[in-house]
Amino acid sequence: MSDTDLGAMDAQTLRQLFETRQASPLEATRDALARIDQFNEAVNAYVHVDAEGAEQAAKASARRWGQGKPLSPIDGMPVSMKDLTEVAGMPCRTGSLTSADGLCDTDAPPARMLREAGAIFLGKTNTPEFDWKAVTANRVFGATNTPWDTHLTPVGHQAVPPRFPTVPNPS
Repeated sequence: MSDTDLGAMDAQTLRQLFETRQASPLEATRDALARIDQFNEAVNAYVHVDAEGAEQAAKASARRWGQGKPLSPIDGMPVSMKDLTEVAGMPCRTGSLTSADGLCDTDAPPARMLREAGAIFLGKTNTPEFDWKAVTANRVFGATNTPWDTHLTPVGHQAVPPRFPTVPNPS
């Protein structure tokens, strides 16, 4: 990680870089997507990535910043949503085999508010089934491992393989 790694910068620093045109939302989004590509196989944090949609939204945000007309202070900030929240154009599995894998038609209120403010949706992150426990593991996507030690989960448990084996139907 360097001082110019946009994927590791906080929102305040990114906003300052956007305002001074030292960096653009498109560059920040591409850096964030590159980090997902680099680390997600080992960490299993993202269960859905929308690189194309993120790039399109980042280009629009870069135009707004270039015109001095950002939608809000978070316009152009790369964000993700837990796979518990409906985001238009993305699945919402809630970590459960009981949910459908189709794409959502609408944004839930938090996603809508972020989108209206110009935030850039990178994708959806893993979640425990229906968010009922502290360990991010489910039978759809497996467990998330901590990036600092991929042998452990974020709560310190021994890591399991990224995907659970398929559970046979008891019928």
